[in-house]
Amino acid sequence: MFANSQSMANKEKNQEMTKQGGEDMKVSLHGGGKQTGTPNTEYDLVSILYHALQGAETYAQYLEDCRGLGDEELTGFIHECIEQDRQRAEKVKRILLRHLGGSRTLGKGQGSESENAGM
Repeated sequence: MFANSQSMANKEKNQEMTKQGGEDMKVSLHGGGKQTGTPNTEYDLVSILYHALQGAETYAQYLEDCRGLGDEELTGFIHECIEQDRQRAEKVKRILLRHLGGSRTLGKGQGSESENAGM
């Protein structure tokens, strides 16, 4: 019951914010929009990228934790989780680049745009 009333309140709040600022720039519960000057979709994509990379790193630690147990199902499962997050990170990087209209490759060891401009 409580969760349902929270959901209704959040929906009403989002509807009101949409009326005030438009869908792309509405203030969301996750910090995008007017508060950061970043459209929610860009904020969301960056967040997905961060969490995918963080997840892969965390799962790698879990893999270390189970090393030596001899449980192939467990280690195989953790490897799958790592690979899924790596794939998710690569996909979101492509989408983010397209969304931002960029042409350079993210995460391939290139310097920043200002560093590259000096080359």
